[in-house]
Amino acid sequence: MEQQGMLIDQNVIRELQKGVKLDVQAGFEGFRWWAASRVPDARLMSEIHDSQLRQLLFAGVPLPLRPGQVIADSFPLVDTFRVPNPPHARTHLYPRRTRIILLHGLWGPTTPSPLQPQAFTPKGLPSVGSGALRPLAGRPLAALAAYAALKGTSASPAVAGTGDYQEEMQASVNPVGGLLRDPGSQKHGDYGELYDAFGGGEAGLEASAALDVLLQSRQRRTWVSEVALLKAPDHAEHVPKGASAHTVRDDGLWRVHCSRYIGLQIGHLTPLRLRLLEQLSDNRYGRQLRRALAADVAAGNTMMVARLNDLPLHVLASLAPRSPSAELAGHLSHGPGTVFASIAAAMYPHIEEAIDSGRCRLEAPVQEIDSAEPAIPLVADMYPQEHRLVKELTLRMLTDPAPVHFGRAIGLDDAAAQKAIEEWRRVIPEVGNFHKELVRHARVDGHVETLLGRQLAVPPWGSSEEQAAANTRLATLFLVMGSTVDVKAAVLLALGCGERAAALRAIGWQPLTSVDNEFLLEGPTETVENAWKLVHNCVTRPLADDYNLSLNVTLHVGPNLHDAV
Repeated sequence: MEQQGMLIDQNVIRELQKGVKLDVQAGFEGFRWWAASRVPDARLMSEIHDSQLRQLLFAGVPLPLRPGQVIADSFPLVDTFRVPNPPHARTHLYPRRTRIILLHGLWGPTTPSPLQPQAFTPKGLPSVGSGALRPLAGRPLAALAAYAALKGTSASPAVAGTGDYQEEMQASVNPVGGLLRDPGSQKHGDYGELYDAFGGGEAGLEASAALDVLLQSRQRRTWVSEVALLKAPDHAEHVPKGASAHTVRDDGLWRVHCSRYIGLQIGHLTPLRLRLLEQLSDNRYGRQLRRALAADVAAGNTMMVARLNDLPLHVLASLAPRSPSAELAGHLSHGPGTVFASIAAAMYPHIEEAIDSGRCRLEAPVQEIDSAEPAIPLVADMYPQEHRLVKELTLRMLTDPAPVHFGRAIGLDDAAAQKAIEEWRRVIPEVGNFHKELVRHARVDGHVETLLGRQLAVPPWGSSEEQAAANTRLATLFLVMGSTVDVKAAVLLALGCGERAAALRAIGWQPLTSVDNEFLLEGPTETVENAWKLVHNCVTRPLADDYNLSLNVTLHVGPNLHDAV
């Protein structure tokens, strides 16, 4: 599979890389002009370096005591920086290639910053990493969406490029699980500490939005190097050794060899060159990147994508006879769709009332051929936000006893996320017994074993609660996620080896690669129907019958990964 490689559309890659660079530049420019409204020389910053950003945000804050100190130092209120002086900005006063600028805090040259640093560097300076600045800017895109709704995207240079975030901002305005959100938490939890530091209101929203744009641009800047891994060399001498035959074709396609890293513990099966697809799965850049993974349409081929649905649930059901998950698996044995809908009904009274009144159903209704009446909608169709929250929370709770970052990932503040977790545990108390039994087995055996028998030795438990919590999380992750990786590896082997794989190759089909829970194959268009049956059989039953494992898979066909899903 690695030797075969994957066809990448270089035209799409070039457009994607160009678009990401322009968005990054626009984001930095927006923050620069907002900062210049309070610090005049900030408009001359060519690049927003950490030292310059630290001066703007944390001027005058107390620093940690160093060895031998009695009185702590404070970060300087004002400092000078040497920055490049571009040719168009050179005058008789500043004729050189560089010039000196003067930066002070955003609250004035004599006013210390009211912000408290979240962390400090090893040298004792306030940290300005993305993780340390995120609490200042609040939930991603929340302040940006609120300010754009209040003033319009053209009201401030800081949000002038919000057209690039319209889809993401829409999700931020109406986040998943809005019914569990506490309206009083929006001031601090959603808009960050910078909102309060500027007195709230319009000024606070603009400040948080500007910093949020900067953090979004930082993240996008890392994507540029990731996208470059899929870009063909510009010159023949840059082609890797042994790959001289794989040149860019006239139609812009270039075959990339996708080597993969398989971890020794939990493991990871996505190729290194395609790992960006996991980060951008629900992003507009991700959809554009998925278009780049194409089949050789000119040769009459098409792409088939097999997607595994709700894999942890099926793995737990298979683990039941040989692990402490029997009670939990019995609770979740009615099928993933029905499980999520039933949990949502137990968590939300209005969904339970809709089911009792017949306005929606847990399971898909039986379609009668002669019936002219419209089908009753499912819970997932009638209440998509609640259903998505329940699905995300269920999958996370099964793999992590304390999902501390659940709220951040799903778009909830900490209070609402904690309330959702407590409600979920009330509905499914078996998960607590599952984790307790798993800990007991791990303490007695000294290790945890996955579905295919891979073992992980658990560190000594000790007496501290922190070590016990870390060991519990490690054991749970290895049992569930390690077993899911076992299943993914078994699917890859079923598609590439054995009699079923030989039957696929006989009709011209071969596996290309895997991305998270998706498996990509390529073959002739005229044999799609036969390949469909073989692939479905390989993916749904990748292991012997002894493992009692039956997976839920959806198959799609198209010219590229995006159009096939």
